[in-house]
Amino acid sequence: MKLIGKLKEYLYTDTDIVLSIILPKKFYLQAQKIPQDKLLDIDIGVREGQRTLRQNRALWALISKITAAENGGLKPREYVNDTYIQLIEEANISVEYWEGLEEMIDVLQGDDNKKPYRVVKVVERRKSAKGVDTVLLACYKGTSRFNKKEMNDLIDITLDRGREHGIDLLVYEEDLRR
Repeated sequence: MKLIGKLKEYLYTDTDIVLSIILPKKFYLQAQKIPQDKLLDIDIGVREGQRTLRQNRALWALISKITAAENGGLKPREYVNDTYIQLIEEANISVEYWEGLEEMIDVLQGDDNKKPYRVVKVVERRKSAKGVDTVLLACYKGTSRFNKKEMNDLIDITLDRGREHGIDLLVYEEDLRR
């Protein structure tokens, strides 16, 4: 289970350190499931600034508008993903490459946070030394895994592309810059 909170205080006893952590109310049910009598694995790290859900919704709405503008009003999912890939590449956001069986795509790609990549695209089909058909995959992470610089770069490039198509950016820009 992953929780996000802030350290309120810590106290030293003769044998232990007692941490007091403040969690948002949305973690109420998860917090109730934490056993008090068991030893827990705890991995604590500083949470880097991430995009908000509002930013994410605005970004994908704008990417959909851009896709429609570039494709005569059509915006099927694969076209939207192609626009996303173009924007990531223009923003110079890193792409990871994997080689393996084509079935890997289903394991790697998804638009939920349970999959490691938002979009996976076949770059090249290959045959291994043992005669096995493989694919080289370009793997594009989702915005929830971007650092602050990557997200800002993607927002800038996306807004620029929107301007090129004459899209009214007032509502998008306000939500994206929060």
